[in-house]
Amino acid sequence: GGGGRLAASEVPRLWSLHFHRLAAEQNNKDSLVAIGDAFFYGRSMHAPDHRAAMWWYSKAATAGIAKGAHNLGYMYERGLGAPQSWSRAERHYRKAAELSGGDWSGKVVLYASMALLRVRRLCSSLGFDLPAYI
Repeated sequence: GGGGRLAASEVPRLWSLHFHRLAAEQNNKDSLVAIGDAFFYGRSMHAPDHRAAMWWYSKAATAGIAKGAHNLGYMYERGLGAPQSWSRAERHYRKAAELSGGDWSGKVVLYASMALLRVRRLCSSLGFDLPAYI
């Protein structure tokens, strides 16, 4: 038996998502990214849903969260949840850099993301595709 029963490891994830949703309704900005992550990675009994993740990351970016803007850039760069768009990816990476303020460690990641995006564009224009893991 056991059909329809939750495994013990699934319960905390469900509660986590539930409380993040409640917090997001109360304008908790960090919860917007956490919910986006849950949909992106398929946590909390969901298969990955990149369109839903993109929606939550967009809300986070609009609320001024650099990680939300960075994650949107990554999704546009890879074509996850929307058609691939290098110009949109770069726009979101730049917005994330602006939103990160004085956080130099966050900016290092963002500048590395923008550099890799430029390498991808160049390789694509020359007819080469980089492996997905790069």
